[in-house]
Amino acid sequence: MVYGIIWAWIFFPFSGFSQVKYDWKPLPDVKAIKSYSDQFHAQVKKHPPDPAPPVIREVYLDEQPEFVTSIQPDLLSRLHFEAYELTLDQRIDIPNGMVFKDISNSNIKYLDQAHGLLTNDISVIAEDKDGLIYLGSSKGLLVFNGKELSVYQGNAAFSLTGIRSLWFDAEGKLWVATDINICYIQNQKIFVPEMDFGPTHLQGFSESSATGEFFIFTVYHGLFILKEGQMYQYNAGLPTPHVSCAIRTDDGRLWFAFGNSGFGYIQKDSLFMYKREGIENSPRSLLEVGGELWLGQFRGKLMKHRNDSLFNVLLNDRRRHHIYSFAPNEQGLWFPDYAEGVYLIKKNGEYDFIGEEHGLNGRVSFTLMADSFENIWVADAGNGISRIDELAFRPTRKFVSNHGIFQIEPDAYGNSWYFMNGGGLISESEVGYVEYLNSDRYSTSGAVSGDSVWISSETLGLTLLKDGVFTTYRMKKDEELDSTIYDIKMDANARIWGWNYANRLYSFRNGQFYNFSSAPDLKDFKFINVLQTADKTIYAVALNNGVIAISNNKYAHLNMGNGLLSDQISFVFQDESGNTWFCASGRVQVVDAQGQSTVYQIKETESNPILQILETEKGSFMATTASGLLLMEKDQEGLTHKFYGKENGLKLIGNRMITRDRQGRILIGGGTSLKTFDPYYLKSDKSRPRLTLNRVLADGVEVDRDHLEVEQEKVVNFVFNKIFWGQQSDLVYKLQHRSRSGNWNHVSSNVISFKELQYGNYELLVYAEGEGRKSEELQFKFTILPFWYQTDGAKLMYFLLAVTLIVGYIFYRESRARIAKIRLQKLVDERTAELQVEKLNVVRQLQQKEILMQEVHHRVKNNLTFLKSLLYLRARASKDAEVRLILDECQARIQSMALVHQNLYDVQDASEVDFDLFLRELFFELESMFDQDRSNINIELAVSDFKVDVKLSVFLGLILNEMITNSFKYAFPNGEEGRILVRLSQMSEHFELTYADSGLGFGESFDFKTSTGFGFKLINILLNQIDAQMQYVNNGMTTFTIVIPK
Repeated sequence: MVYGIIWAWIFFPFSGFSQVKYDWKPLPDVKAIKSYSDQFHAQVKKHPPDPAPPVIREVYLDEQPEFVTSIQPDLLSRLHFEAYELTLDQRIDIPNGMVFKDISNSNIKYLDQAHGLLTNDISVIAEDKDGLIYLGSSKGLLVFNGKELSVYQGNAAFSLTGIRSLWFDAEGKLWVATDINICYIQNQKIFVPEMDFGPTHLQGFSESSATGEFFIFTVYHGLFILKEGQMYQYNAGLPTPHVSCAIRTDDGRLWFAFGNSGFGYIQKDSLFMYKREGIENSPRSLLEVGGELWLGQFRGKLMKHRNDSLFNVLLNDRRRHHIYSFAPNEQGLWFPDYAEGVYLIKKNGEYDFIGEEHGLNGRVSFTLMADSFENIWVADAGNGISRIDELAFRPTRKFVSNHGIFQIEPDAYGNSWYFMNGGGLISESEVGYVEYLNSDRYSTSGAVSGDSVWISSETLGLTLLKDGVFTTYRMKKDEELDSTIYDIKMDANARIWGWNYANRLYSFRNGQFYNFSSAPDLKDFKFINVLQTADKTIYAVALNNGVIAISNNKYAHLNMGNGLLSDQISFVFQDESGNTWFCASGRVQVVDAQGQSTVYQIKETESNPILQILETEKGSFMATTASGLLLMEKDQEGLTHKFYGKENGLKLIGNRMITRDRQGRILIGGGTSLKTFDPYYLKSDKSRPRLTLNRVLADGVEVDRDHLEVEQEKVVNFVFNKIFWGQQSDLVYKLQHRSRSGNWNHVSSNVISFKELQYGNYELLVYAEGEGRKSEELQFKFTILPFWYQTDGAKLMYFLLAVTLIVGYIFYRESRARIAKIRLQKLVDERTAELQVEKLNVVRQLQQKEILMQEVHHRVKNNLTFLKSLLYLRARASKDAEVRLILDECQARIQSMALVHQNLYDVQDASEVDFDLFLRELFFELESMFDQDRSNINIELAVSDFKVDVKLSVFLGLILNEMITNSFKYAFPNGEEGRILVRLSQMSEHFELTYADSGLGFGESFDFKTSTGFGFKLINILLNQIDAQMQYVNNGMTTFTIVIPK
């Protein structure tokens, strides 16, 4: 990863834009505008080059250590400690955490008494394995987690006020030295030694991981060493018992810093000292780094010991420093200089100084500490604490730093040209700077080609500097504003492009201006910027209308209609791979040479668009926005980025320019000052957030974390120590209940709150996440207690009560049911007797009715038979054959009705007629009546098991009477053989009666509806009365089909 940058997020491309199409057209022909020109000689002032970065100087000291004495430590009795409970005395909320100073121009935060710190008197700082910061002060031990301070002041056995030194050893014990004695703290207990060590200096403890030795250096009792349960003491034989520091170096020497008595070492039981007569000899701190031993003094020079040689290390020719401690990290060696500030000596020998003017909270830098996140914590004796985070962006020491630079352009000779809004025009070469005194102070942009420098001038118009002469070009002779074109760029054809105050697009070449906004296709566009990519393509940005691309005398309009991500473009850029970047609010569209595009979302640029991009190396980019700076890295997986803004304490507001100077340094300008980017200060990506549980609260009352049980309806707050010093992180958590897993949630605070949880067992999973990295996942199980009526005992009571009620109710219901059954049985018996009587009466009445109906049908049949006999006698008495025929037909009709009633009075059910029996009797009677021998006629009846009601039987009987009569009389003359078929079928909604004979039949034009014969007239009348339909066909047999609705 480039520069070891910690990237904030990874944004993968999202679909929606597939291809950007360039529809190239010839540039429109527009009328040339002749310019008015003027010339004058340039007046210049030269300035020396910028100073080189400061570098330390090592001065060899021709001094050798002298043997003082033979010495061995005294073996003391084992050291015993008495344990006491350590109680929390106070919590102080720090809701805003550490803050930036108003004058801060670096990534430095501070905390003092005015912002919540208990006291400004902080002497020492330490960090535990969880990233918590421990502050030693005159008022107690302060533990800081970024949001609150926990204050411990000790107890009657040991007071934690007046702390001088803090040290976490390899076992996690916190050793504390005060003005009185020492102790250590572990597992919320304070362990007080049986012996009195007295006070230590600010460097009270050290440890050797190679030998397992733990050192305690005191003011009055020399040096104590704890090793493998034994305690040793160096005191007798030392030049003074006042030991301010001691360490074991890799070569086995035991080095001492003796208060105001110099320094030396013990090797093979021999003490050697450096005798420095006439020199203020006040060593306070020792540190070995890379085989070199650094020595810090309270009053004296910084010194170094290497290969048995001693050196003075000079910074800024300072002869005296006040150094109490050292702290190394990946950036180099840090040390405080009391009453000055903080120094960093880089690994390449350069050094930096950080003071109040950079954001440090005070000058009384006492001690410092490098945390596990590569930050530097500074304890100030009277101003609280400061924390130095990344210092990648710093004000430059360049001559042009405070001139409001808008643009920097290189020329072909290795020089840099600075175009400044308020600072005029300045050039830089290896010999220094040249300031052009009579150039326009408001030179906001420019273009350099060969030895020609073009300037966008507010007061002079378009200006050319060449061979020490300024030439101005104006569109109107005495009106400069109308002649000023902004954001000028030069294309491959040596044309100057820009836009004027009226948002019109202009070009300039050979002394003439061209207003391309006068062209019909461009007249409605309002241009607000002109940009240029590496391939010399000009992009004119139009307000709410995309961009106009110009190349090789052609132009193309790009907008959302042909694939551009937005019509509001802030910047266009081309990277080393030939991809073109189109920047809009919240998004970047990267288009390759074939027009295929990918869109990336960058939330920090919403309403804060990218203004300029620099490719620092292939695939790595920096961009300016109105609110800060953006570091980006692009690879096949996506676009990663980190944003630097006000939350980093940097005055990066209003910067629009980013480029390199002639030395290759990255410069950012356009705002209040010129800044440089130094990747040396970027943190590595080794660390990740730390997360520990601070406490659990139920309605504000702390709960025992080992027995997390909370009453229902109380608000439960899990308060965490979320540590990611110098970087942002969130809590990510999921709550599980009754085997149901919830969703992952994010909160930016260090508190997770739950309200109105139902009773039951819960499991909370939580981790911290920031800068794309996660802490270890923590798991907590807790119980929400039920109300009394929700407990198992209450449920058992409810169950027993319910069972009792149910059993009682069952017995009650059974008793009531037995009584009701007896009553019901009595009622049933009574009603049964009544119904038996009623049944006998009904049966008797029904029998009487049936007898009566049979008698009625019998009498109707007798009457019809009598009527038939009268007609018979009358027919026999008549000598007219036609009359006899008519009377015979009437007899047949009366006989058919009589047959119906005959079939009703001698059956069980007098409401329906057995139609099969009825038809057989009807054929028999008609055959007898007409003296017809039917032996030659085959009669087929398909009506078995049909019962037909009385009314329908009468109508069907009369209809069939007419048809049978007609067949007997006319269908089979001279005794011809034949066939008669009668079929009655029952459908779902109707009956279907079919009558067919194989006799002579009727003619082809026969229509029974219009027939004049009495028989068919009677049939039509009968059909209408029963709503029946009849069809006639002759398909080998004369067939009539009658459909009778049910």
